[in-house]
Parts: sequence; structure tokens; C-alpha cells
Amino acid sequence: SFGVLLYEMLSGQPPFEADNEDELFESIICDEVLYPAWMTNDAVAICDQFLTKNPEDRLGGNIGPNFDSNGKVTNRWDLTPEYRIQTHPFFKDIDWERIQNRQIRPPFLPRVRNSKDTANFDTEFTREATKFTIAKKEDLKLIHQEEFKGV
Repeated sequence: SFGVLLYEMLSGQPPFEADNEDELFESIICDEVLYPAWMTNDAVAICDQFLTKNPEDRLGGNIGPNFDSNGKVTNRWDLTPEYRIQTHPFFKDIDWERIQNRQIRPPFLPRVRNSKDTANFDTEFTREATKFTIAKKEDLKLIHQEEFKGV
């Protein structure tokens, strides 16, 4: 999901396209992603590694080999998937410690008047009718409710 989002943010278009849902799933499974010629090598490398078909080989998917600045596998193995993502050349200018400590001001802070303010969302979505999905009690029992504590 992050690979698709990142690709769309960098290129302005989705990595997979189709006329219907079945064709889209087929495209995701079978098609290779094409990258615009103007996309930087680091951007192509990280998108390619996030969009790798096999989750075991995907960047951040598991503990495994590290990649150099050209996206080639190195002999060094990292201990955590997070480390592999954070040390990717695409993020070379990111100070992760300062971000974690909330010492970096975001480049954009949306104006929010109150907790119900929807001015930052496109009206295409805010005008849609609300649809409620009623969960079955037996399904709720299968979900670890501790994960939603405080929500």
C-alpha cells in the first residue's frame, strides 16, 4: 500500500491501471511497473522495492538483504525492516530521530476550526451519504479489541 501511495505521490498516476476491478487485480499480480523517465534513481529504486510482488522480498517486508544506492542487493543484512526503509538512499536527507522527537515542523499545517471541520477534504467525499456497516458480534470477537483501546 505504501509503495502504491508513494508512486502516486511522486508520479501523479497509479502504478497499476485497468478498466475494471478484475483487470486491476490481474495487473497488480502480473504487470511490471513502468516509471516516468524524469523520476530520480532513488525514487524508482524505493518504489520498485516497495512494489515487489513477493512480500518476503519487499522492502520492509522482512529481515533480509540491504540494497545499495542503485537498488542492488549488498552482502550486509539488517536487523529490522524499519532500519532498511530508513536507511534507503531515497530518505538520505531525513533526520528520523528529530522526526520521532517532534523537533521538525511539518511543511504544511492544515487549518482546522474544530474537531468536525471537513474543509480540508474534497466535497466529492464530504457530500456522500453516510453508509453504516453493522459488524456481526461473532466477527468482533475475532478482533483483538486491545488494539482499539482508547479509540
